[in-house]
Amino acid sequence: MTKKVENQKIIKDLLENLLDLLSIQCEFKIEKIDPGSEEESYNVKIETKNQDEGLLIGTHGANLQAIESFMNLAVRQQKGEWLRVNLEIGDWRKKQKDSLVSLGEQAAKRAKETGEPQFLYNLTPQQRREIHVSLKENDEIETYSEGEGENRYLVIKSR
Repeated sequence: MTKKVENQKIIKDLLENLLDLLSIQCEFKIEKIDPGSEEESYNVKIETKNQDEGLLIGTHGANLQAIESFMNLAVRQQKGEWLRVNLEIGDWRKKQKDSLVSLGEQAAKRAKETGEPQFLYNLTPQQRREIHVSLKENDEIETYSEGEGENRYLVIKSR
């Protein structure tokens, strides 16, 4: 059994057991991210046919994040090494990313029009990063984070 097949089997077995415990019926597909890469990372796309999707995602993605954290820890426990397991339920993460990119673009537009910095609060580190990355190519805009811990926020300003 190749390493890729072995890793996918571990992920599949863990996820099936977890979903059985939750009495959730769904289908999922596991794909290695960047098959040519040395890093072991996998995307797991979960499809449900009823309201279980909302249960799996939870408020603001809290359940999705918890399940993903559990999967990463459980895989590490079985393998003795870290593998990155990214879960996508429906298109929730894609929609979230699109929403963040749009938010960043709106703030960048306001910053250019007004000449005043725009502040985005209450973002997770991952959300701040998504906006930083999405605006990185825009030479007219500068982004950076300020503050500490939970009070950290994103600043978007015109150059």
